[in-house]
Amino acid sequence: MIMEIVTCHFKEDLRWLETSPYPVHVVGKEGGDTHLLDKNKFASVNVIPNFANEAGAYLWYMANNYDSLPERISFIHGHETACHQKLPMFEAMALYEDLEFADLNRYINFFYLILDGNSRYAIRELWDFLLKPFMGDCPRVINFRGMAQFSVSRKIVASRPKEFWIHLHDNTKMICRDSNTTYMAGSFYEAVW
Repeated sequence: MIMEIVTCHFKEDLRWLETSPYPVHVVGKEGGDTHLLDKNKFASVNVIPNFANEAGAYLWYMANNYDSLPERISFIHGHETACHQKLPMFEAMALYEDLEFADLNRYINFFYLILDGNSRYAIRELWDFLLKPFMGDCPRVINFRGMAQFSVSRKIVASRPKEFWIHLHDNTKMICRDSNTTYMAGSFYEAVW
């Protein structure tokens, strides 16, 4: 199976990715140290505005590479290991490479968002603004594993039209005007990936 990696980068040490068995696309955030990377060691290096945590980088990649997506994409943070990962990243990618969608963290905690009444109003508002035109009404409950590192097949990404990914990217970028909205948008995507 042909796999490529998309990593969101700010100031992480990416030397561990320089010897990746898979092509690596670095999507750096403005204000980070992407300019210090050896660009010859990566399939591509881009710098985008800093919005929506890692979700901004993932959305940028899907919107801008929709017509040439690899068979499988691993969307990851810039670290090889972290307290929220059970395995080093390359090991997790290899272990779960046959799944259409895999949580690469295998984070043990499940999170539940109960969206009744006034609870989690911002999540419902974001759903209505970003996803309702394509996916209908916001569900009553969203359960998910956190930390937003996952591997997904081209088939799943392409099950939504290119306009969907452009819509999400452009409108998410538009609403992220400060650290609070950036955090909320990043958390929203962590719940709905």
